[in-house]
Amino acid sequence: MLNGHYFSPAGVSSVTVMGKTAYVACHEAGLHILDVSDPQNPVLIDRILPYRTCCIYTCTIQGGKLYVADNGWNEISVYYLSNPQSPEWIHTYAWNLGTNDLRISGDTLYTVNGQYGLNVHNLNAVDITDEVVVPVPQPGLNIFPNPFKSDTKLAVSLPKADWVKLSIYNLKGQFVRELCDGFKAQGQHSFSWDGKDIHGNEVPVGIYLVRFDNDKHKLLKRVTRF
Repeated sequence: MLNGHYFSPAGVSSVTVMGKTAYVACHEAGLHILDVSDPQNPVLIDRILPYRTCCIYTCTIQGGKLYVADNGWNEISVYYLSNPQSPEWIHTYAWNLGTNDLRISGDTLYTVNGQYGLNVHNLNAVDITDEVVVPVPQPGLNIFPNPFKSDTKLAVSLPKADWVKLSIYNLKGQFVRELCDGFKAQGQHSFSWDGKDIHGNEVPVGIYLVRFDNDKHKLLKRVTRF
């Protein structure tokens, strides 16, 4: 029995999942990141598109890292998944063949190519695990009360002065309301949502998505109206 479906605008050849987040290799459309906490309604959160001419063909997760193969550029990129919905790029490993599939075992990366067969790589050379990555302070987003009936407060904390774009979407990914689109000082900022859409109409009872996205940082949280 089919529980849910997500339509990709391009070909799909691979998927890997961490918790409630799915990573779908959508060829020239990049790597699509989906919220699958509701299996009946997968929601697109973000996408990774390294180049205009990329072809993201396969991906896998190992040790809290995401490995993504780009057959347009014959590269394998590695991302930290400290926040599964917002992968942090670590390193890109370039070599001379495309990758139709990849698997990791211990310190070894195995890739296959339709013409040249199996290739075995030293994983330490792929993801440069000897490098120390210093965590960068990230913006925060809190919602209270949640669930709410008539209105709710959204608190955005900024480790430094930055642009804030805060929007509401329904579970179909349709735009509902913009709460902020402007530059804010370092610190905490409070916004409120009265449960109305961009036209001033009351939205139906249900689950909505609060999205913080200023191109550098992305956060997505659910809020329920009852």
